Amino acid sequence: MLTKLLALLFLCACQPKQAEKSAQVLVTIAPYAYFVEKIAGNTVEIAELVPPGVNMHIFEPTPRELVRLSHTKLWLKLGEPFEERILTAFKEKNPGMEVLDLGKGIPLLAHQGCGEDHVHEEARDLHYWMSPKLALMQCQEIAAALIRLFPEHREQYEKGLKSLENELTNLDEELHTLLDPLKGRAILVSHSSFAYFCQEYGLIELSIECGGKEPLPRDIDALVKRAKELKVQAVFTQAGYANKGAELIAHMLHLPIHQVDPYNRDYSHNMMHIARLIAQ
Repeated sequence: MLTKLLALLFLCACQPKQAEKSAQVLVTIAPYAYFVEKIAGNTVEIAELVPPGVNMHIFEPTPRELVRLSHTKLWLKLGEPFEERILTAFKEKNPGMEVLDLGKGIPLLAHQGCGEDHVHEEARDLHYWMSPKLALMQCQEIAAALIRLFPEHREQYEKGLKSLENELTNLDEELHTLLDPLKGRAILVSHSSFAYFCQEYGLIELSIECGGKEPLPRDIDALVKRAKELKVQAVFTQAGYANKGAELIAHMLHLPIHQVDPYNRDYSHNMMHIARLIAQ
């Protein structure tokens, strides 16, 4: 697989160069573009690897996209398997690329599915940006990396980081004010993206998806029973993911369905939007 990828990169690189400007900072998902922009302003070009509405866990970039993005100076990556597959290809073409592993140093949770009691110990949950406190820690690492690469903008980056720290701290306080009275409440989700969010604010994530697939009939029965026990009041789905099981359970329990997007670029606004839906 890697040999083919390198060959495709070489072939695409031999094609006439396009006028498209190469980004200096590559982020795997949009929320980190928000963080970089808040810190760096317009001093860097930012590119997003995974397009909006696409399932990150099965995403594969095209060779042409890889060539376009391989000249970046800094890549903020999550630790997804597809990232590891293309990292060698990136390094082969751009050995000077700095890679910041955003999950390094974070106590990763086990990935859940088919209900909160069904834990996949071998699979780690990488949706850690859903905790504003963890996101703040990562923003400090991002600012440090930007200062290393672009020291001429140190003052601006330190100022941008300070403003972002205040924003995320205030966001966390607002979320606690909104959600602390609801501690112990469960949310039913089609895809397990909310574990760090729920851990931070005392909620329970009941994930419908089983191993990245729709739940089996026996799983549906167990989930319906558990949702009744926890008095779940709403179902959350995500574009690009397996949502049929969630829609079926919502229909069986007469629950409203809300489509949310944990990958939305407008981080603070999106987190408040999700919290308000839960608080309803």
